[in-house]
Amino acid sequence: MADETISEKCETLYNKLNSFVTSVISRDVTPKISNLNTEVWGSDTQTGNSRIDTLNTTINNLDSSITNMESDINTIESDVSNLQTSVNSLSSGIANIGTYITYLDNANYTVKYNDYRVIIDVHLSSTTFPVTLSNFGADVIPADCLPSQPVAVPLQNVNAIVSIRNNSQGVWRKSNTGSSITGVPCYCHIEYSRV
Repeated sequence: MADETISEKCETLYNKLNSFVTSVISRDVTPKISNLNTEVWGSDTQTGNSRIDTLNTTINNLDSSITNMESDINTIESDVSNLQTSVNSLSSGIANIGTYITYLDNANYTVKYNDYRVIIDVHLSSTTFPVTLSNFGADVIPADCLPSQPVAVPLQNVNAIVSIRNNSQGVWRKSNTGSSITGVPCYCHIEYSRV
């Protein structure tokens, strides 16, 4: 056999190298690429969808669940806000239970009220108590604070009563002796539930 030339030797070496690379690619690389394609694009045995399609469906379902949870959270936040408003209102109402508004405070009468109670203090230094129920002559009770039923308070220092009527803003008085009583002091405390 005659000696090969350099160019023939190069061609032979190239062919051997090409054959080797081709066999390595066929033996090692192509199956790995095929396995990778199967793993990524292959079918889900339960649905028949490609794994990418299944993954996209899962992501879309998760996205929808997150949107629903955000809506639920917004509803809960709104409920909490409404509850806080109710608690604040209740707290304010509780604070006002003991707080009285002074309607009148002079030398003869002190009248206070809140949403639940009315308090009237009568302090007259010299009073006449007639035989019949008579008004002292002044309207001292707010119209929206009249009792649902008449209220009468017996006096301790004299046989007489002081009364609040359910249809009058005045304070009334009457002697229980059968005759008029004159020039006696009248100090009494009247308290009743507000209607």
